[in-house]
Amino acid sequence: MGEEYTGVKFECTISGPLEGMDAQVEGYLSIDSKLRNYISPKNNEGNMSMRAAGSFLIKSAGTPMTKLTNEDVSYVYDIDEEEYSLKAKGKTPSSESFMHYYIYKFYPEINFVLHFHDGHLMEKAKHLPSVGPFPYGSHDLAREAAKAKAAVVKIIEHGFVVKARSSQELFSTLTALRSI
Repeated sequence: MGEEYTGVKFECTISGPLEGMDAQVEGYLSIDSKLRNYISPKNNEGNMSMRAAGSFLIKSAGTPMTKLTNEDVSYVYDIDEEEYSLKAKGKTPSSESFMHYYIYKFYPEINFVLHFHDGHLMEKAKHLPSVGPFPYGSHDLAREAAKAKAAVVKIIEHGFVVKARSSQELFSTLTALRSI
């Protein structure tokens, strides 16, 4: 689905290892491991983030969801929208970090964002609100997916975005999507 992955498209400064967030990272990894009951990412498809410490945790670029370890988690703590750059701790964060950032910026009640790919579901979910198509990791994709008010948004020729207030809501939404 969509264009071939070639890495992140934003400037990124890593300021050191991810430290002092053990409890948040443990919670994040617990949710990531439960995602395998709902999605089956191939290679590094998709990403999940969780609001934490005034910003968010997200998987690092190029790592597969549902099998993450502590070393695969990034903490994004500073975003420059105009320069299309960010600062993080850990490794380089996911190529869709700006999409997650904008969702958290526009919706303070949202605490979890999941982006995943599923070609079969794309065919069946024609009724869902949609945006795009846009190139992955682009500022346009980030802004338009975030602006969409629905809890589930289809990105044409790309995948889905799920916005949730809690992990329970995230898993409930995924259960509903599986029944389409």
